[in-house]
Amino acid sequence: MNPDVRRKAISERIPPEHREELRLLTRRAAPSCSKNRVKRRRLDKTWMGSEPYTEEELQERYAAARALWAPILAKRTLVAEPDVDETTYRKTCLADRSKSLSMMGIEGERIARGAPVSNEDPLPKANSTRLAANLQLWCEFNSWKVCEQCNSMMPRDLTPAGLEGLLDPRCSKRECNVCSSKQLKYVPQVDATPDHLRELSKAVREALSPIEVYYG
Repeated sequence: MNPDVRRKAISERIPPEHREELRLLTRRAAPSCSKNRVKRRRLDKTWMGSEPYTEEELQERYAAARALWAPILAKRTLVAEPDVDETTYRKTCLADRSKSLSMMGIEGERIARGAPVSNEDPLPKANSTRLAANLQLWCEFNSWKVCEQCNSMMPRDLTPAGLEGLLDPRCSKRECNVCSSKQLKYVPQVDATPDHLRELSKAVREALSPIEVYYG
């Protein structure tokens, strides 16, 4: 406690007959308590888990996570052409990669002209402890779930189970906020889009729009 707050608490909140007794007790207990706390904190390493994952184990975990999510994300593809062209998207990805690496003081590999660029985080995966590795894996793959019915994505709470391995990315419609809502009855799906309305450019979409929304 802050010394002034402690002095006020003892002088105003504690009955006079107990004040001297409290002073004697705290004077005797304070050194031993602080030493025991420091000692326990230094000895307790259970939160770190066992030995860190090897590089091969780490790659296997992320490969399994990508394979698990691939069919799920395939149902969430764009129906129309993206509003950003490939050149602008590539420049944005390269700028984001360069910024992430420079902030951590890491020299990244030079990407050849015309080579494909991914928007995946270029920084090395966390692996100082198994807990750190599991937490990053949770952030990238376990922190979201997808409804089996409407394919809507929803955030998932962090639980001990989420730090132990890969969770099933799918959830039932009972757990879905959209399907259980009384207001929203239908979520448009990719398969429901007619073929002649697919892969339309932004200009064509704007021309076909029956109204122009004024946002004020």
